[in-house]
Amino acid sequence: MPAVLRSGLMNAKATLLQPDGTLGPGGAPSGNYVPITGLTNLACIDAVPRVGTIEATEMREIKEIQAQAYRHVALAGDYFAALFPLVKHGLQCSITDPNGTAVYMVFGVEPDSQATQTRLHLVIKSV
Repeated sequence: MPAVLRSGLMNAKATLLQPDGTLGPGGAPSGNYVPITGLTNLACIDAVPRVGTIEATEMREIKEIQAQAYRHVALAGDYFAALFPLVKHGLQCSITDPNGTAVYMVFGVEPDSQATQTRLHLVIKSV
C-alpha cells in the first residue's frame, strides 16, 4: 500500500455516510444521510475491473429488469474496522474524483487477508 500511496493513483476521495436517524411522521426513516466522523475525505482508488471479468447483476422485479454495475474501491492505507458493523444499516459512499462526485450505496465492505486495508463494494445509487 505505501507504494500505491506514493504513486499518486489514489486521486479520489471517499466520504462514508450513514442514515441520520430521523423518523418522519409515519415512522419511516427520513432518507437523509450524514457523514460518519473519522470516515470523510479518505483517499481512495476506484479499482479497474480486469478485462473479461466485468461484473453485472440482473435483478428482476414484477414490472422491471434492472442491470447494476458494481464498483470496487480501495481506501488508502488503513483497516477501518468501524465500517463492518455499520454496513448493515444501509451506508452510502460519496466518491469525488477529477470527473466529479457520485453517490453510491455500499453493497459490501471487505478487508484484505492481513486486516491492513479496507475495500468497498459499491453500486450506483438510484436517482
